[in-house]
Amino acid sequence: MFRNQSKISPGGEASAAASAEPRISQDAGSSGYLEVPVGLGNEEKCRVSGRRNTRSDNHPSDDHSDAGGGGCFCCGDGEKGGRRRRFCSCPKRTFTDFMQQRMHAWQPVLSPQRIVTIVGLSGLVLLALGVLILVTSNRIIECKVDYTNAPAQEALVKIGPEHCTDSGIQELTGQLYFFYELSNFYQNHRRYLKSRSDPQLQGKVYTQPSEVKTACDPRYVADDGRVLDPCGLNAMAVFTDSFSLVRFKDGDPQKEEAVPLDETRETICWHFDLNSRFKNPSEAERKAAEGSVDFWLFSERMRKALHMDMPGVGEGVENSHFIVWMREAALPKFRKIYGKIEESPLTLPVYVKIPENTYDVKAFGGKKYVVISQASWLGGRNSFLGIAYLVVASVCLVVCAILLYAHMRNPRHMGDISWLRKALYADA
Repeated sequence: MFRNQSKISPGGEASAAASAEPRISQDAGSSGYLEVPVGLGNEEKCRVSGRRNTRSDNHPSDDHSDAGGGGCFCCGDGEKGGRRRRFCSCPKRTFTDFMQQRMHAWQPVLSPQRIVTIVGLSGLVLLALGVLILVTSNRIIECKVDYTNAPAQEALVKIGPEHCTDSGIQELTGQLYFFYELSNFYQNHRRYLKSRSDPQLQGKVYTQPSEVKTACDPRYVADDGRVLDPCGLNAMAVFTDSFSLVRFKDGDPQKEEAVPLDETRETICWHFDLNSRFKNPSEAERKAAEGSVDFWLFSERMRKALHMDMPGVGEGVENSHFIVWMREAALPKFRKIYGKIEESPLTLPVYVKIPENTYDVKAFGGKKYVVISQASWLGGRNSFLGIAYLVVASVCLVVCAILLYAHMRNPRHMGDISWLRKALYADA
């Protein structure tokens, strides 16, 4: 608490030795407290202490050291508005350079020459990066075919040089990946995004519809009333077209050769998804909950569609194609990786076999594509990033030219900044 520094003379008057200035007392502990003389009004007390009236309190306790925030409370005498206000102590830590914002700082002096130099160099760097990214992207060759209208059963889609960005190429080299692409499919819709149960995807079994209704509405129960596992629009819309790559030796359909395609979890899934986001319930838990839970991903149809019987692909929610699908795309036209082609160079043409072309995209006006693409240090073919760098670089260079012209035509003579340094050393 603030201590009374005035001494009362025998005549009852305050001693002239009473100081009108606050000082730090060390007998109140290591933190120290600001001592303010009596005889001052509320505003004078706050002015002398360097604080402002920040809080009123009617708690019976007199300890207001504000240990949590390190500040002090300036409270007046008597009552105001029916609430008692007290004048309280200020911890010594309040008067550090950090608390009083007296720390040393550095701020650049932005002269016209420096501004023009910074903007110009930024534009040149972005221009170089944009050209590099755009050239690298344009060197990547990809081949894409629309199979939306292919037969529903045993469809065979040809991918030849005429479907590639370089129509004169006869074989693809380097790292090759196989994708499927959908258009006009809004995976980023809020209702679609939120319709999922992450605890359920991590292995928790819910047996009551009410337990997943909020998370998975509107797809959380099967037709027979059992809880869907996994539930939600996201999981129930999983892509079910399956693919395999083949070639015909010497162009003879009777001489079919399989092109190896790696669809394993470690190849096409993010490690974060594999380690923490998707886990099947144990077999004992599934059997115990069969009467009230529909584990539909373990059905024969889904096992066949998602290639669950292939080694390393996984089953249930741990299936590689299901995990890839559950990572939502940001745009309505997107690609999902299906596998890595293990043969390089890959001689064209190759054929994509689609046993069941049943994933309906015509209902929402979408299209389906199969894509074979090379990969580089930037990933697949995408000119957006390079164009974005070039646009920003152009803006920087135009601004640089305008500032340079304005400065040369009407130069502004600034003061000598060395005086700032002299003033700084003088204060020190």
